[in-house]
Amino acid sequence: MGLAMINIPRFPIAAFVALIMLAGCESSVGLPKYPEITFGHLPMLGLNVARIEVVDEYQASLQAPHVDHLFPIPPERALERWRADRLVAKGTGGVARYTIMNAAATETALPTTGGVTGAFKTEPAERYEAKVSAKLEVFDDQGFRRAFATAQASLARGIVEGATLNEREELWFKLTEDLMQTFNAEFEKNIREHLGGYLL
Repeated sequence: MGLAMINIPRFPIAAFVALIMLAGCESSVGLPKYPEITFGHLPMLGLNVARIEVVDEYQASLQAPHVDHLFPIPPERALERWRADRLVAKGTGGVARYTIMNAAATETALPTTGGVTGAFKTEPAERYEAKVSAKLEVFDDQGFRRAFATAQASLARGIVEGATLNEREELWFKLTEDLMQTFNAEFEKNIREHLGGYLL
């Protein structure tokens, strides 16, 4: 008894390659790109100093529970951008020093319901908290500090269990964006109050 011959339709190579490329396009489309958090739409704060120095005292630990280094826009980078977009030296003497003191974000695991009951619940599984703080000081040409202002802001958000990486990154981005709006308003208010004599 002979073997039965089965006709297997040939799949064109070009169609196979096109399918592979389409799959690649779909996976890249699924990766969101986040814009920079900027403050260029706001008026710059002109300082009566010859130059502005930047000091970054914050050192990202890169260790749990810290997660700020995983954010699409880390708070530290947003603080650096704030300085670039909002402060400008317009004087002929003296120095302003902008210091980043804190730009941390941490993750805390939250208790969830286990067992059969938990299987039918969608609960917050992690809580993310971000904190930023910075200081702006004005020194005269002799190096004496004449005035300073500080600002800090903190914000926390929770995310449900089973969240995808994209959903997590979207939350991180929004957390940083909202946090920096609070920081911006607070710092501008304090600068006008405590450094008003040095604004041009």
